[in-house]
Amino acid sequence: MIQRLSASLLAAVILCFVPVLIWAGSGNSYQIALKAYELSDYSLALGLLHQEAKSGAKNAQFYLAEMYRKGHGTERDLEKAARYYKKSANQGYAPAQFNIARLYRSG
Repeated sequence: MIQRLSASLLAAVILCFVPVLIWAGSGNSYQIALKAYELSDYSLALGLLHQEAKSGAKNAQFYLAEMYRKGHGTERDLEKAARYYKKSANQGYAPAQFNIARLYRSG
């Protein structure tokens, strides 16, 4: 009975991770970063978002700013948050424009 339960549990775990592994192999690190962020795997999200932000991805720059503003996966750093919000905002990303304005307003 216990062996059968263990085998079922192992199969369930494998089935849960197969879509993630297929998705991870697709090369879309921004989507993987968002999923990692949703799952509170901030260290993975932070690394992937840094890669995407360096390439100029405005969405990645925005989420990287969010992580620095909130201190998710890193120390809270409002200067870095503002820098990434600005990069994203300068590309016309409205949520970043709003958040950089909020940072300026709050001082």
